[in-house]
Amino acid sequence: MTQKKHKKKSKTLDLQQKKWAQGGAVFWSPRKVEEARQREKTKQQEEEAERLRKVETAKQREANKLYKDKIAKEKRERQAREKEERDQLKAEKAAGVAERKAQKERDKEIQNAQKALQLSQRGRGRPSKAIVAKKKPARCAVGARRAPKPATPPLLPRTHKTRSGRTATLYN
Repeated sequence: MTQKKHKKKSKTLDLQQKKWAQGGAVFWSPRKVEEARQREKTKQQEEEAERLRKVETAKQREANKLYKDKIAKEKRERQAREKEERDQLKAEKAAGVAERKAQKERDKEIQNAQKALQLSQRGRGRPSKAIVAKKKPARCAVGARRAPKPATPPLLPRTHKTRSGRTATLYN
């Protein structure tokens, strides 16, 4: 039984031929062959180092992306938390304002009731009236007139007598 074996891919060595060596058979010394092998080995090491560097760069990029995502997520959470706190403070403040307004109205009603009671206890013979808010007079603009200004009649043209006795009209 003969088995077919995969042939290894062969690579030609970079023997760096000189320009004068064109055509014909060229014999290479063992030293030149060894130098070519050394160059090939160095080239492969550099390619491997470049590949490893690219892999490391990709890993670093991925780590940076994960870190930035984590920072952004924490920032969003912090902003949401701060917004909730602001909304809560705003609601408390609004409730406080409404409470103060209601308290002010109650105080005003109590004060009005006390004033009405005091007026009725004066005993001047007048019937007690509930305190009613005074109506403010309507304001007018400064210099405003209630009636339109009467129109002045147009001036009549001036006339005079000439030397010949005719009447002449003067226009200015």
